[in-house]
Amino acid sequence: MDQKADETPNEDSNLDPVFDGTEIPGMEANRSTSIRKLDGDQDSPGVVEKAVALKNLVKEKSAVAVSTMLRRLSGKSDETAVGNFDDEGKDISDISEVNEAKLVSEKPVEKSAWNPLNYIKKSSDVDAENKTGQKDSITDGPPLPIALKGRIILYTKLGCQESKIFRLFLRTKRLRYVEINIDVYPGRKMELEKISGSTSVPKLFFNEICIGGLSELKNLDESGKLDEKIDFLITEAPLFETPSPPFSGEDDISSTGAVDELALIARKMKESIIVKDRLYKMRRFTNCFLGSDALDFLSEDQYLERPEAVEFARKLASKLFFRHVLDENLFEDGNHVYRFLDDDPIVVSQCHNIPRGIVTVNPKPIAEIASRLRFLASAMFEAYAFEDGRRVDYTSLHGSEEFA
Repeated sequence: MDQKADETPNEDSNLDPVFDGTEIPGMEANRSTSIRKLDGDQDSPGVVEKAVALKNLVKEKSAVAVSTMLRRLSGKSDETAVGNFDDEGKDISDISEVNEAKLVSEKPVEKSAWNPLNYIKKSSDVDAENKTGQKDSITDGPPLPIALKGRIILYTKLGCQESKIFRLFLRTKRLRYVEINIDVYPGRKMELEKISGSTSVPKLFFNEICIGGLSELKNLDESGKLDEKIDFLITEAPLFETPSPPFSGEDDISSTGAVDELALIARKMKESIIVKDRLYKMRRFTNCFLGSDALDFLSEDQYLERPEAVEFARKLASKLFFRHVLDENLFEDGNHVYRFLDDDPIVVSQCHNIPRGIVTVNPKPIAEIASRLRFLASAMFEAYAFEDGRRVDYTSLHGSEEFA
């Protein structure tokens, strides 16, 4: 018995399972039958041999590897397997077990009705669904406005109830119009009085023809003549006498006020020194100038000594007329590279609503700017709010000529 126990671990060590995710064909069947033999015949001498083999295997492969193998066997054991032993306790069913393993491998695996791949959509299916959704949204959305060659001008003011009725009527008729709010653009008040004889609003124009107020529009609609006017707009382009849409910056109070003396000097300096692309610390910067060139200009133009010119340039930099390209200092003499604010890439690429160049007007107080912004926001929301007053037609607002 001792001799058999000594030989058994050597034999089992040659058949040690592979723990890298691959297994020898037929090994799983051998494992399952070995486990069942332990459960079916506890008094068999093979139990002792297997116990000694397992003990040696733990010493050789570590407890972690053996526990991993046992977990695998516990989930994949064949409950119907029955071991064949001879009188000495030796297993004589190796050949039959290998054949059984081959038969099991040859049996077709039953496919489950649940397939996780069914939940993964192809890109073509997603594109088709998106196109269908877009078509549905287009058909379900509001109808497109009538294509007009002419121009519809509506003069309004803030807080006017009749102006709100006017907007709703024109949207119902699918007519695109340009709104001129005389509170936002006070200069258009004189224009309205000149072409119509009064400053009362709301007032509607089809090209250069004055339709009038709300009562005149309703009379045209009831008599059926409004359709004739619309047909006229479809075919006729606006003449020179037609009121023009507001342009960006019109009646902007921020462009008026006292002149800034420092801004005049900064503008003159920009026109006099060399502004070009330069290399600085192995990097290329666009539209830059040297600090030494700026000091040469200030010394000559303002009749300043070199140290005084440095202090004056720092004063200009503190007012944000220019800045160092890498923010290394406020201003220093030498080959330091600086850039004017209106040449800054971020300002050029992202700030579309500010005038280009150096503004020579003193900056407005922040409270005055905030009041102006609230005034413009209320005008925009009033002109492009939906009927419920809770939503804003941002698409039409973006495409408008007066607030674009």
